[in-house]
Amino acid sequence: MKNFILFFSLLCTLAFQAQAANNFAKDQLVAWCIVPFDAAKRGPSARAEMLKRLGLKRVAYDWRAQHVKEFEEEILQYKKHSLEFFAFWGVHDEAFALFEKYKLHPQIWLTVPSPKADSQEARVEAAVKAMLPLAQRTKKLG
Repeated sequence: MKNFILFFSLLCTLAFQAQAANNFAKDQLVAWCIVPFDAAKRGPSARAEMLKRLGLKRVAYDWRAQHVKEFEEEILQYKKHSLEFFAFWGVHDEAFALFEKYKLHPQIWLTVPSPKADSQEARVEAAVKAMLPLAQRTKKLG
């Protein structure tokens, strides 16, 4: 029995390590925050070329107000360079219109503030209620 437990533990460890290693494969990685925190202040074309050169294929698009005018060009450059528009940080009407136009279905990433409530159950209920309009909106995109 002792040998069986040792063997089973070793097998689980090896399986976990194999899966963890796969998580860091380039095709699993998602570039995030490359827009607002780019010291070189690249535009959409240069960013897409950089990602391609690095071997990254998926992008979570984080942005600031000055990047709104670049949303469409960013999408076009990702398509040109075969990059997946994997996720979008936040909510913006222009972005949602472009997702519909280009038939994109990115994950929408958003930090929900912790609602004030007397119990954990009430806090969860309030958070769900706050997120419901966004969930319904993204469902319409497919």
